[in-house]
Amino acid sequence: MNPPVKLLALDLDGTLLDPGGIILDEVRAALGVAAQRGIAVVIATGRPLKDTLGFLAKSRFALADGFPHALIIEGREIFLLGKSGYEPMREWNEASVGRCQAVLPMAQGLLAEACAWCAGRGLGHKRVPPEVETARKVAVAFFETVAGAEAALGWLRGEIAQRGAPLQAGRNVHVIGVGPDALGKGITLRRLIERLGVEPSSVLAIGDTQNDEDMLDGGYGYQCGTTANAEEAIKALVRGRGGPIASLPYGRGVLEILKATGCSA
Repeated sequence: MNPPVKLLALDLDGTLLDPGGIILDEVRAALGVAAQRGIAVVIATGRPLKDTLGFLAKSRFALADGFPHALIIEGREIFLLGKSGYEPMREWNEASVGRCQAVLPMAQGLLAEACAWCAGRGLGHKRVPPEVETARKVAVAFFETVAGAEAALGWLRGEIAQRGAPLQAGRNVHVIGVGPDALGKGITLRRLIERLGVEPSSVLAIGDTQNDEDMLDGGYGYQCGTTANAEEAIKALVRGRGGPIASLPYGRGVLEILKATGCSA
């Protein structure tokens, strides 16, 4: 039996966010109940801080609510809720961003090779503008289909392994990102819970796609769950670990998991 949940780590796109780009009122209320019970609520997303704060504002979250208690941004940076807003964990963030900056040219070059490989196979895709990659410090390409993105991911992982490059490639639905190895939601969440004094076994991570995998696969000792709209590979992973798979998609699925795990009424 799993220990009681003391921290919820929740993906944003495809998990908390409904297709309309909001977190439903009933989900926000349930997270509030969890917070009142002493459970830390953490958003773990691949999106930039500005986007994340925008979604929270659109969904009627307010600083006075006192949660989410922390944000994991772009899978690498941590922001803790303070009196006037979200404040960075500077030492961790600067080190993480510095690692991304150091390997960015290599990541961009390898992704360019992957895109050429995909073009030769008719897999439609588009790179983001170089200035966007420079600002976000990650190489990114959007694919027309999830299958195309999965093919690119397989090629990239093979090349990274063969070359021994200090890189990793990840996929969020049809988007591929290439950045430094040993960095992502799972390890960043581990640093956060060390700061908060929460044991890994008391963390419940919920996500829906490949870039959530390192929070869900047990490598860091977290509990896991997923929603009805999750990718089949993610459902299989969660099922194999005995975690809950909601019968409903998106936020309503999260609500179902919160109730099933005793985090909310």
